[in-house]
Parts: sequence; structure tokens; C-alpha cells
Amino acid sequence: MYALRDQNAFTSHLVSTLPDLIQADAYTYNEMDQARGHASYKLWPDDFTPIKDAQEILGHFAPQIPMLAHWERGDGQALKISDFLSTRTFRKKEIYNEFYRPMRIPFAMGIALSVNPHCLVTIAHHRGSKDFTERERTALNMIQPHVSQAYANAQAVTHMQAEVARLHHAVEQIPQGLVSVDGRGIIQWATARGRELLDKYFRARGKGLHRLPDLLIRWIRSNKTWLEHADERPGGIAPMRIDQGSRQLRVRMVPEVDHCLLFLEEDSAEVSAEQLAHLGLSRRETEILGWLVRGKSNPEIATILGISVRTIHKHVEHLYLKLEVENRHAAISLALEAMRSPR
Repeated sequence: MYALRDQNAFTSHLVSTLPDLIQADAYTYNEMDQARGHASYKLWPDDFTPIKDAQEILGHFAPQIPMLAHWERGDGQALKISDFLSTRTFRKKEIYNEFYRPMRIPFAMGIALSVNPHCLVTIAHHRGSKDFTERERTALNMIQPHVSQAYANAQAVTHMQAEVARLHHAVEQIPQGLVSVDGRGIIQWATARGRELLDKYFRARGKGLHRLPDLLIRWIRSNKTWLEHADERPGGIAPMRIDQGSRQLRVRMVPEVDHCLLFLEEDSAEVSAEQLAHLGLSRRETEILGWLVRGKSNPEIATILGISVRTIHKHVEHLYLKLEVENRHAAISLALEAMRSPR
């Protein structure tokens, strides 16, 4: 009973194992909201066939079940229908004729697991031929506190799983990719965006999505070694940057004791002609401006585009004139503003 399960798994396990303690024709886990006239249950064994509309009938007539009022005021101990009503009196009740008699289980004994203003939770044993004995009541009373505690544990697990699911959903909405790895570089977990970026930038270099690419592992270990021996860390850990065409992957590292969290973010140096059309830039000037935004120097841009440094220098001068700026920083600021708010 105390194995960690969510509420659905726990209740299914519970009704299927009750026969190990007390023999009966049917076993139920019940949730009853008397204020709304609603009831639901799980039934064991699987081949026990309930009557049509059983849950609706039970919810409608639940106030006639004599144990419910006592459980709402008491401690959840084992109670039988015969504790409150004689067989003759019970057979005059609507719930007997509409539910218990058609189901062929007129004898019932159960315990309460949870009582609150909104829902009464019980488990019950049902028989068609004879009532339950005092020895069986004692056995049920002995397990009642354990089952109640196990039920509370299952509710806590269910709540925790829901919180984790909400957190996971929120994390997946973050535009950056997140990847957690252990000291060997084995991926412990990663968001979908994190795996997408790893595959995009390291597909030819890595060893599959279960382990970080060697390049990242070496970078992490190098930074950890530096952190262990650095007396001062004025600038923190510089991000790793990996170029791929007009795009760049930026990897930031947050080291922990036994693992490391990586933030992966993709930048694009692509500045479309449409975004900067109002500035009067040519196609080549737009392309060079994109590399300026990426922090590339004139010689680096010349190598990338396969033209001379002198030609790049002339293009940059023309950029300054057309953008009416005096330096590289101002040109980059204008480009970034245009990319954020295209006209």
C-alpha cells in the first residue's frame, strides 16, 4: 500500500487487493459528493457487471446509505448497513430497490479514507448472500489507518506530478533550449528545443542525443577546472559560440555540484532586404551588416564571403554613409532595432 503511486494507480491497486483480506462478491472504491448528488466508483472484479446507470443511481440515492452520515462525523472505522437498519427496513428503501437489489449485493461493509466538505471517499465490500462478521470488521479496522495514510500519499504524489507537469510545460515554452548533464556528459534531461539545437549544430560531431558532443564536454570541463582554481571571477564564464552559416549557437553554462545546466540560444545574422529596405541598403551591404551584428571583423567577413578585405572596408564605409552613423556600434544598433521592429 505504501508504494508511491498516483491516485488512479493506487485506487486500482487497492480494489484489486482487497480480496486478500476479506472474501466478498464485489469490492468498490467510492467518491461521493452528496451536495451535488454525484458518485463515482471503481469496481472489482473486472467481470462483475453493474446495472445500467449505476453511478447516477448511486449518486441520487447516496443520502439513504446509513453509514455516510456517521462517517462524516466519525473516524472512518468499519461500518455495515446492518449496524443501522434491519433487513426489513433496508428493503423498503429506494436505494435498496434501485441499486443494491438489482446489483445482487444487499450486504455491505466499508471504511472511510477521506472526509471533506466536498467529497467522501470510501472503500466497501459487498456480498449477496450473508452479512459480514465481527472478525472481518476487526480486520478492516486494523488496515483503515494504513489505507487512509496510503491514500493521502497517493494524493500527494498526484499533486506533485501535476506541479511537475505544469513546470515542464512552462520550461518548454522558454525560447532557449535547456539541457542538464552529469559529470560524464550524459544528458539527464533536455527540453525539446535543447535537443533540437544539439542535433542541429552537432549532428556530424556528437554521439547521439544521450550524450553531449565531445566539443561541449571539453568546454565544460575546462570551465570547471578554471572555476576551481580561479581566485577571482570578474566576468564569469564566457559563453561558447558556434557558427553555422548565417546563424550562431550561444551556449551558457551554470555549474552545480554534480551536474551542469546548459542554456542554448540561437542567434541569426540574417537581416532581410525587407527589414532594411527603408534604409536603402544593397543586397551585399545587408549581408555584410548581418555579419557585423554577429561581431565579425572585416578580415573575418572577407574570408567568409570570399572577397578582399579592401572591398569589405569600402562596403562598410558605404554602410555608415547610408545609415548616417559614424561607427560600427551605431550601425549594429540600427540593424538590431530594424530586426525587432521592421517597417
